Amino acid sequence: MFGSFVRSQPSPRPDRLISADIGYLNSSILNKNFNSGGYFDFKVFLHPIFSTGLSLNILSINTKDTFGFAVKSPQVTFTSIGWINQIDLYKNKRFRLGASVNNAVGFSTLVDKANYNLVWVNNRYQKQYQNVS
Repeated sequence: MFGSFVRSQPSPRPDRLISADIGYLNSSILNKNFNSGGYFDFKVFLHPIFSTGLSLNILSINTKDTFGFAVKSPQVTFTSIGWINQIDLYKNKRFRLGASVNNAVGFSTLVDKANYNLVWVNNRYQKQYQNVS
């Protein structure tokens, strides 16, 4: 289940709607506690309450588990890209509540937050963490 505030744009065909959703995501995929992240969905409505499209999810968590690597300050980032099917349970002009199924391929990356390089981006320095795996 999810809830999001959306802005939908009509497509050239009047019986289709295109939706781009950006939101906050909580998931227990990386450990037993919930982790925060974000998602971006791009969907086409095939029916007034059913849509299908692409989904991108990114979650990140600081952890104590080093997974056998020599890491001082480990952080795991989980990224997935997949195909989403959604049915809307309630919808008005500014709010939509629905249920979705997302078939995705995911991968995780372990970084050491203790080892980083300072990189000049957009007129300021930013930390770029070293990937471990």
